[in-house]
Amino acid sequence: MIHLTNYENPIAVDAILKKNRNDNGFITPECAYECLYKTNHYANMKVIVKNILALDEKEWIKYKPFVLEAIDGREQTDETFGALMNFAKKGNYLELFIAKHRNEKIYGVHDKVLITNNSIFPKDMDKYDMLIVNCDSVIYDEDCCLPKSVIFTKPDMISIRRSNFKKNKSLIFSRNDEKQGGCLWLYECSDLPKVLDTSLFKEVDLSHSDLKDVNDIILGKKAYVKMIDVKNLPEKLNFSEADNVYLDDCNFSRTKEMIFGKSKKVDLSGASCLPKRLDLSEVDTIVCDVCDFGTVKTIYVKENEHAAIIKDGRNYEDVDVFVGSKKEPVNVYDIPFWWK
Repeated sequence: MIHLTNYENPIAVDAILKKNRNDNGFITPECAYECLYKTNHYANMKVIVKNILALDEKEWIKYKPFVLEAIDGREQTDETFGALMNFAKKGNYLELFIAKHRNEKIYGVHDKVLITNNSIFPKDMDKYDMLIVNCDSVIYDEDCCLPKSVIFTKPDMISIRRSNFKKNKSLIFSRNDEKQGGCLWLYECSDLPKVLDTSLFKEVDLSHSDLKDVNDIILGKKAYVKMIDVKNLPEKLNFSEADNVYLDDCNFSRTKEMIFGKSKKVDLSGASCLPKRLDLSEVDTIVCDVCDFGTVKTIYVKENEHAAIIKDGRNYEDVDVFVGSKKEPVNVYDIPFWWK
């Protein structure tokens, strides 16, 4: 879905729409679509829809991308929604329209928006639906109560600790340049949104947080990842692009699949309830002190040394350990701890 990463107030958007209409005789499909990055205000949406209605029906199909995104994660007034549905019917894409409409609504048509350039969040965020943060560093240490939607427009160093995200449905990190942000720390947090896209950051720390509502964590290339003592990790975890992964003391009872790539280091010290299959065959360094392998059936590692390290853990006796391209599991008891 399209987020309001280039948000502008309704008056400013109205000026953009009027200029485009004056220049072209109508609001172009491209302009309508681009405005979705700036607004979901009922007045702006009404102007765009009225413009489409005034065109010949043969032209309506050109606005299909706009129509679908206008109801994906967005509320609309009854009048606007009815017009959008009619466009979908006429264009023979009603089924796709309905599927988009069923997605959770994040943006309303009357949202109160707070724009801040301060590194410290204001205390009165309860009365806002949307928060836009236009500074690169943010620090918030206690009981942060974030609104329904939060957008960081140029994040670099973000630290939010010991906070509850129960009102928040969307946490967006966005930049207009190609720079990768520095650090994201969401430490001892709970009720985080369904999707955590942290791909802009070099370092991500979610330690001691509860991820019971999170379905997906998206990590960036060569990321340094710390998820120490994290509760309720998602069903699928993809660390394939991460450089260093620290998962100490995590309980993976909810997790069914973990994907590792060419990481420099993966630390599973004290971890428990791991998935049945662990493929660590491309990882350079493995640490598994007191790791409980009781739920694991098969492990793939790169070298014999890594197979020996499995003995640093517990309940590994019934685990099949495969080294490199070998087609038969090795006997870890035959491999010394200090392989040479």
